[in-house]
Amino acid sequence: MSVQATVEQQVAQLGTNPAMLEQLLMEMFVPDTAQIKRAEGLLKKYTKEPVCVPPLLQQMRSSQHEQARQLAAMLLKKKIVQHWKTFNDAEKAVGTDPSRLVRISVASLIAKLAKTLFATPQGWQELLDLVGQCAQHAQSEDHRELAFVILFELTETVGDVLTAQFDVLQGLFLQALQDPSPKVQVSALKACSALLAYLSMDDAGMKFRSLVQPCLQVAKGCLLRGDDQTVAVTLEVFADLCSSPLPLVNAHADEIIDFLLHILGDAETDVNLKDSSALVLTQLAEAKPKLVVKTNKVPQILQVLMNLIAKYKGSAANSLFNYQALDDDDDDDDDYDGPNPQSIAQACLDSMALQLPTKHTFAPLMDLCNSFLGSPEPHMRKAAVASLGVMSEGCAEPIKARLPDILPKILQLALDESPHIRECSCFCLGQFAEHCQPEILDHAEEVLPIVFRLLDDATDNVKGVSCYVLEMFTENLEPETVMPFLEPLMTRLVQMLQTPKRGVKEMSVAAIAATAVSAGQSFLPYMAPTCAVLGPFMTLQEEKMLSLRGRALECMGHVAIAVGKENFKPYVEPCIAQAEQGLQFNCTELHEYSYTFFANLAKVLEEDMSVHVARLAPHLLKEIQESDGTGLDDMGSDDDEDDAFVDADDDDGEEFTGAYSNIRTSVLDKKKAALVALGSLAEHAPLAFYPNLPLAMETLDNQVDYWHGEVRAAVCSCLEWMVHVANTVFPPEQEWQKGQATPLSQVTGGVCAKVVELLLQFMADDHEAQVVAVACQGLKGVVELVGPAAISSNMREVMNVTNNLLMEKGNCFGQLFEDGGGGEDDEEDDDEDTADGNVAYAACDLVGAFAKVIGPSFAESFDVFLPNILKYTKGSRPASDRSMAVGCFAEVFESIGPACAKYVGQVLPIIKLSLVDSSAGVRRNAAFCAGTLAQGGGEVIVPYYPELLQALHPLFALTSKGTEGGVVDNAAAAVARMIMAAPAALPMDQVLPVFLSALPLKSDRSENETVYTCLLGLIHLRHPEALRLLDPIMAVVAQALTPAAKVQEEIQDTLVKGIQAAAGDLGEPLNAAIEKLPEDLKQGLLQRLNAQ
Repeated sequence: MSVQATVEQQVAQLGTNPAMLEQLLMEMFVPDTAQIKRAEGLLKKYTKEPVCVPPLLQQMRSSQHEQARQLAAMLLKKKIVQHWKTFNDAEKAVGTDPSRLVRISVASLIAKLAKTLFATPQGWQELLDLVGQCAQHAQSEDHRELAFVILFELTETVGDVLTAQFDVLQGLFLQALQDPSPKVQVSALKACSALLAYLSMDDAGMKFRSLVQPCLQVAKGCLLRGDDQTVAVTLEVFADLCSSPLPLVNAHADEIIDFLLHILGDAETDVNLKDSSALVLTQLAEAKPKLVVKTNKVPQILQVLMNLIAKYKGSAANSLFNYQALDDDDDDDDDYDGPNPQSIAQACLDSMALQLPTKHTFAPLMDLCNSFLGSPEPHMRKAAVASLGVMSEGCAEPIKARLPDILPKILQLALDESPHIRECSCFCLGQFAEHCQPEILDHAEEVLPIVFRLLDDATDNVKGVSCYVLEMFTENLEPETVMPFLEPLMTRLVQMLQTPKRGVKEMSVAAIAATAVSAGQSFLPYMAPTCAVLGPFMTLQEEKMLSLRGRALECMGHVAIAVGKENFKPYVEPCIAQAEQGLQFNCTELHEYSYTFFANLAKVLEEDMSVHVARLAPHLLKEIQESDGTGLDDMGSDDDEDDAFVDADDDDGEEFTGAYSNIRTSVLDKKKAALVALGSLAEHAPLAFYPNLPLAMETLDNQVDYWHGEVRAAVCSCLEWMVHVANTVFPPEQEWQKGQATPLSQVTGGVCAKVVELLLQFMADDHEAQVVAVACQGLKGVVELVGPAAISSNMREVMNVTNNLLMEKGNCFGQLFEDGGGGEDDEEDDDEDTADGNVAYAACDLVGAFAKVIGPSFAESFDVFLPNILKYTKGSRPASDRSMAVGCFAEVFESIGPACAKYVGQVLPIIKLSLVDSSAGVRRNAAFCAGTLAQGGGEVIVPYYPELLQALHPLFALTSKGTEGGVVDNAAAAVARMIMAAPAALPMDQVLPVFLSALPLKSDRSENETVYTCLLGLIHLRHPEALRLLDPIMAVVAQALTPAAKVQEEIQDTLVKGIQAAAGDLGEPLNAAIEKLPEDLKQGLLQRLNAQ
């Protein structure tokens, strides 16, 4: 090619000089950048003209160079649609090239053409005929393979056309899956998988079931002959089949599970195949939990997975936490070695526990754990405690019920001589602390001393995991529980920050953060030394240390929450400066921690955060808007012809693949943290946030279809605070009244309408339970903020969507055809606990909010909700469901008042059963419900008072500590409501002494107003029994005025004023009762009485 020729002349010659065009194509593969750029420039210009099509087709068909043929095909694929009219009949016969790479490229080209041609009236029947001929070409496996390569590619462009031809294709697939050629089998398998996405949920789609057994046989044969690649392809097909809403695998579920378990249990099988098998099993459990249960293979599944853990001899730290920093700081953190058997098994166990009903998982789990724990082999004991920890989230309810039996075994294992067992025991304790709230807190005095001991363990991994236990445990403890341990705990944690292990440092910092939040103001003496140690961490700049820098910054935010705004003031500006500087690093994890710090700091500073909002809010919105690289690659789309060029060095054509998604978890986490921070700024500094409101609404609206549920859930949370901003800047003329839709300002009304619309959309359409639950919580917040006006214009839709959730109808409740339709098992299925319980819980909370804002007239709507809530009270339901339902009744009855009388007959039997429930949470809510029903039930419930008192009486004998303390407090509040509603209906001489014995309240101090209002009412009425028991009544009042009682200040003031008012009537008896008090109580009471 002459270097003197102009570019235009060279381009013109390409159409008439095949040798020149072939040479130019080949220049794209030479190791010379300048030459490649020159060739690329000419080809870009050439392919813009229609005349490029015939010469490129000729090159694709006849070039002697495979690279030239393949590149010609790839270029044609990008231009062929707009130039199809230039084709002649001979140019269509290009699918017989001897090179597999070229045939694959040709198949891709054909698919591109098909998209256009099948849209015409004439269609392209010749192509389907060609596929059929190739598929049955007995002499050539290449032809047979090409048929299914073409079908695979066609699913991406004309999948709907193929589904209409499935009757014909079904026979081709059956034949190919039994083909002697592995290449043909693999091609057929991939085409099967791709076509599956287009099959409708009707008889046509169900025909695919005939292919499941042949696919399984292909996989078994490949496994026997060691063809792992084909087995892997088959497992991908099974993953799609198991995830399909169609009951395609139901008839073969037993055989499929056996095949998967064989792979998982075979010591010789490649670890990547084990990983794929576990993924299929997980997807089967997620999509079709009832089907898995009906195979009766749950015990076998658990045993295989636990054996897999037992056989793995390595450290559990990375498997448990996916946290490599606990191993060796000299390692490159980016060198991921792939899954190991323990991590594979634990991830699968976690899914089994979360997706399958606990009544089918917990019993076999405990049987296996007890068996493994009795083994002299350390790795068997390690497997038992690791499995119990992993499954504790899904099995939380039965574990909470058996904590007194299970916990001693875990604590004993925490002191085992094997570091792997100690490590896994710590992990198990941390999981219990995270998922078995609040019952686990009753065992703090047993757990914490052992954890403190493990902080001095000889193994760094055990030290690090011990910090995890402390983090999970202490963040939920009351300050008085933490105080005895605070000094030694902080001393040890600060010492651990001197370790060279970065992972241990990070987990120590996390434990310090949780300890600070738990200790509250008691952390103040430790603030300065802690901040002094954390300060240098916040200036770290080495890439591998940036996560520690972020952890330290996050910890400072928790310290701020603990000690309060005034005490933290000296650290505010330095911390903000370091957080903003951290945003300059190209480290998404550090950004995430910075945003978490901003969110926490806003909680502390509130309106004082306003000076920073103008800088932070636009930045956060930009981060939320930022694309994270997910989605399909659109390189070379027809919309951008200049970029429609393919890197000739791309060898991905070796395997034809479908759409891909480039998921960047770190960016996802950053986006979620940015949403949380944005919501926190809006919540705590609404006036300063207001200028950002329009862009914030637009940004949140654009994120409602984001691919990951955690981000969508964060959007739901953030939406609520947009209404708060508008309502703060443009408040209504008067506060909303129950049952009255107070007019909102134009701005607030517009924002509120859009937010409610989006939240209802999430509730009705989203397929992830957690997103739907958070959407319900967001709507609850909006309703409680602006009152009935939030839902007055679309009340019917709001009620219908909420009721559907209580009926477990919606995309978030799993597959429609899991068991092939309804039938005799439907009633039994209603008793199953599911992974979607948090949706029902959030929906019940929402029902309570409706009652709160609508008032007595809500009874009409509640008639519809009632039967759907009643089903959650069945004894076969988990305790959390029963507690949720009874608690919902209580909240509704409290809000609708006398209108609850009509529900006495339906709900009272449930209350009585619930008062003797094995779960403290159920008994607590039942006592609350008994009180609210008595308070609103009027004359209808009075005849049942003796039965209620008899059922409530045993609760007063419970311990006043921990979870049982909440039961006692609610029983006392129930009696108080009964007394206030109908004092003459109770045997006060028997009731009042028992009632007084429970005061002051120890746990549920939200009921303080109820019990003390009752007490003052009896005094003011000069009730004979109250006068007779004036001594213990005054003792209760005096104790309620002490700091230890934690009675709210306003209630204490009411008590003092009430006693002062009664002093004139009671005179000497009252003074005598005060004189009988212990000196400290007497002086405290007199001081308050004389001060007001």
